[in-house]
Amino acid sequence: MKDPARIGALARWHLLFGLTFAGLGMVLGIYMAISQNHSEMPAHAHIMLLGFVVSTIYALVYQLWLKATGVRLALVQTALHEIGATVLSIGLLLMFAGFVSEDSVGPVLGIGAFSALGGVLAMIWQVARIGQEARAPDASPAISGAM
Repeated sequence: MKDPARIGALARWHLLFGLTFAGLGMVLGIYMAISQNHSEMPAHAHIMLLGFVVSTIYALVYQLWLKATGVRLALVQTALHEIGATVLSIGLLLMFAGFVSEDSVGPVLGIGAFSALGGVLAMIWQVARIGQEARAPDASPAISGAM
């Protein structure tokens, strides 16, 4: 089912998600600067890049190019990305802060990584499919000048 209004809502959701991660990443960056402890830099990078930048790019792609995509695939893509970004960010934050060991959080990080990868692959599929539909020849009969 294609519903541009719901796709617009998903674009807004990606933007809100991204901006929330931007705020969280900035708070973490300020904390690291004040404490002079930069051990959580890998978590900070994932929060800012996967959470903020990629989510914001997805918002723009949905808003500008994918209004005609299917809602179900867009929902799956959104869930995969946001679950993956959240799991990776929290897991890395806990690991680099020393609350959990790499051995114990490793499998969870793997799930988060594959979830985020699934989100990327779903986005690639949507962009490629919409691009293909835009290049498809018009099936309507040609109108000639003679009647």
